[in-house]
Amino acid sequence: MSPHNEPWLTFSALAGWGLVLAFLLDCYRVCRYYWRPSRLITQAADLIFWLLLLLLTFIVLFHVNWGDLRAYVFVAWALGAFLYTQGSYRLRPWLYRFFRLLSFLRLPRRKNS
Repeated sequence: MSPHNEPWLTFSALAGWGLVLAFLLDCYRVCRYYWRPSRLITQAADLIFWLLLLLLTFIVLFHVNWGDLRAYVFVAWALGAFLYTQGSYRLRPWLYRFFRLLSFLRLPRRKNS
């Protein structure tokens, strides 16, 4: 691989990760829409979700860019998220259908007695 191609491959991989991050956030929002957890569970799930994404982002950053955090990394993530939002109107109805199907398959809650 030529050293001249490496920055573009890095930028493309990070933009792809921005796409993945936006997709995961969209999935999380749709999932919460159907399961409607309580306020405390929502706050705990939000914290866990963002910490998990933070951990995955650092893992991707270390694999793609040796952990080098520069301005173009944020530009690539923002570009990937922007590209996802431009095409998400086609994907979002399928996400709602998928999570609606999963919400019907969930186990009934136990009643406190």
